[in-house]
Amino acid sequence: MAWAAFLIFSILAGLIVERNLAFSNNFWVRLAFAIIIGALLCTWLTFTLSYLIGFNLKAIVLSVAAIGVFVLNYQNRLTFKGAAFGIAPAHAVAMVLVMPLFVFGLREANDGGMSYLGNNCDMSYHMSMVSSFVNNMAFPPLNPQCATEALRYHYLVNFHSSILHMGGLSLYLSVVIPQVLYSFALATLLYHFYMTIVEKEGAALLSTLFFVGGHTGCFNILFAAAGSPAPGTVFHILSWVAVKEQMLYYFMNFLDILINYFQPQRPFLFGFPMSLIILSSAYDTLVRQSEIDLQKLFIAAVFTGLLPLFHVHSFLVIAPVLCLSAFYICAERKMALTALLPVLVGVTQILMLMSGQRSAYYSGFDVHRLGGGLTQMSVLNSAIIARVLFWIRAAGTPLIFGTAAACYYFKKNRDFSYISGSKNIFLMVFIIINVIFFITINVYRFTPNWGDSNKFFLYLTLCLSIFMGSVTWHFFTKRGVAAKAAVVGLVLFCGVAPLLVETYTVFSRQPVELFSACDKKVADWIKVNTAADAVFLTSNSVVHFIAPLTGRAVVDGAYNWETGYDKPDRRENIKKIFTTGGHDLIMKYNIDYIVLSRYERGAFTIKEDALTRFKTVYDETCQGENYRIYKTK
Repeated sequence: MAWAAFLIFSILAGLIVERNLAFSNNFWVRLAFAIIIGALLCTWLTFTLSYLIGFNLKAIVLSVAAIGVFVLNYQNRLTFKGAAFGIAPAHAVAMVLVMPLFVFGLREANDGGMSYLGNNCDMSYHMSMVSSFVNNMAFPPLNPQCATEALRYHYLVNFHSSILHMGGLSLYLSVVIPQVLYSFALATLLYHFYMTIVEKEGAALLSTLFFVGGHTGCFNILFAAAGSPAPGTVFHILSWVAVKEQMLYYFMNFLDILINYFQPQRPFLFGFPMSLIILSSAYDTLVRQSEIDLQKLFIAAVFTGLLPLFHVHSFLVIAPVLCLSAFYICAERKMALTALLPVLVGVTQILMLMSGQRSAYYSGFDVHRLGGGLTQMSVLNSAIIARVLFWIRAAGTPLIFGTAAACYYFKKNRDFSYISGSKNIFLMVFIIINVIFFITINVYRFTPNWGDSNKFFLYLTLCLSIFMGSVTWHFFTKRGVAAKAAVVGLVLFCGVAPLLVETYTVFSRQPVELFSACDKKVADWIKVNTAADAVFLTSNSVVHFIAPLTGRAVVDGAYNWETGYDKPDRRENIKKIFTTGGHDLIMKYNIDYIVLSRYERGAFTIKEDALTRFKTVYDETCQGENYRIYKTK
């Protein structure tokens, strides 16, 4: 039960840290803080110990012992006297909007098969890291999807799951339990963040609705009604199927934060609530308190400095917001800069992640040449106009009305003095940093997949939704019936209705198979009968069972192109192996086993006669699917 001890003690440690910061008097917010901060600190502790003694049960036991000593030493701070246990309406709405996909999204059947609701693309990739850490841990960590290459990825969220898995929890539960905890923290801290800044329950509720559901395709309907339906579709305003098709068309709806960002992308699911903690703490320290507490600012800087190996994008946004707002608001700037020094710890992690060989295509100033909805609306043959129309269509409410609301707010609030204008300074720094990133992602790719850069945009959405929620609530409470009706209509059309449509669509369809019971059966055989460091030749399918279910490394697996591990000749050489069984190529990539399953047979032209020179160590047909494994050495 080492996993339970680790999880419980990490949350208790997080609660103690929370009391030192006096982050909130709400029990549920304190618990959300403890889940994230406890995982952050305790995962780093175990990771550091694993560098010294290896990642094993001993490292976990030592971590639990160290955390336990800390908790016992400060148990007097585990008090909830005076804490508020009630759940506010805006908080309840946030949990209802956010959590269902994480509670029910990944399912395991009695036979060991797994299925998925929503976007299953990335889960296999993340599970391969969890299994690799547990079954074949090396330091520095190796990429299970590209044998022998160092892992240049923000992987500590998956390492957190691997601690639970190594501690006795199943692979399935080691992924699901953190997902549920993180989603609770996300919903709770989103509510807390908006309440901290807008200070009104109604405004916090509206800000939450606009952030979560503001760009789920509502503007697609307007564009379709104006004569520009999604490519390859026919729009009829009276056809529910046609309306839904427009609303959920992928390239104009890929900014849906739940299905396309938080659900499949585990580092972002952790990094975003972590960022909300830092932002809320910084705002409370720099704006709400009469005197700036440099100790709290230092702790916020520590959290920021430990963030990159959990999520790089979040660090790149939060670090400058924290540093610049503190620098401008603090009268004692030298003391503020000293308190912010822990942020530099994050820079070393960034340098580590950027080190090593990257493919030439990895990044570049070529966004103007990309498709995927960016250039589909050609007006006056202008790439700039096409890009503007794309963002209006895809980003929708937060970008358009949020920008207008921000302008309205700063027109009414022009005080930027140190004494009374610290709130405006903080908000202005926050919006400027995010606008800079927004402009940057329209000209520069940070990764091969341009869509990954839009995690930066979601921080701009977070910022703009502050103003949109605050201004719309002001109009709703201070203006007449017409203004109230307009606000209700805006919320329903741009926030509630599209989100309900998409949620219903996801939960009403059959789950997608992630791994079958037969995949699980073969994986169990591999774990028993092959060495932990064996290298397998497979297809590079986005969903493949070898790496995630066995922890064995594969030569060329999922997302190597998207993460910069793709080599020019690797894919062609793999094709040759499947057709010729070339000994030289097998030796070049140090291949121990060749797998033939539905994934390989669907991806390659395979000449099995050329592979018969190798020993067949596994050959079974399960539910009509043949699995064959050749041993090459």
